[in-house]
Amino acid sequence: MRRTAQAEAEQTGLHDAEADCGACSRGRYADAPGQASCRACPSGRALNRTGGVSDGSSASSSSSEAASPPSCEDCARGRFTVVGGSTECERCADGKYQDERGGEYCHVVLAGFYYRNVTHAPLPCPGGTFAQHDNSAYCTGCPPGRSSVRFSPESSSSESSSASITGSTACYVCPGGRFAGPSGGNAFCAPLPAGYAAN
Repeated sequence: MRRTAQAEAEQTGLHDAEADCGACSRGRYADAPGQASCRACPSGRALNRTGGVSDGSSASSSSSEAASPPSCEDCARGRFTVVGGSTECERCADGKYQDERGGEYCHVVLAGFYYRNVTHAPLPCPGGTFAQHDNSAYCTGCPPGRSSVRFSPESSSSESSSASITGSTACYVCPGGRFAGPSGGNAFCAPLPAGYAAN
């Protein structure tokens, strides 16, 4: 027996536009029977299937399975949606990140850190490298004669602290009596050995 438009409208995931009932399009949902129109998935969520039945706020982790009723789903870490009604989440550009699910935007990576959409969180530049500007996708090695840790006679003991090595925003010229190797990428300026003097 053919089902009427009214009977169809009693199901979620459908809308009744002038008694012409149809499934909600991708990116939209109807979570109650008899809705006149479908609602857009909220920002930070997306739905790439038709007939959505929920905004995803109470959806279980299995809602993405093909056998489950389609619902708006949180964007994965490293992805985002700015506007509602999205069918897919966008990937954060290199140099920006989103470390939580359901992101509506990507965060700025501060100078001294880098991000390449793998760990979902920024990492400090390793010793011997630096990132001068925000939103860096990589760190640059210090050139020969410079180090990523500024030398200070009063705090020379900091060279033994790994925490002081990372996250540099610049490289510094070695002072008199110290040098950084010719290959570059030096974290510290080492003391000149006996028999040598600065040029």
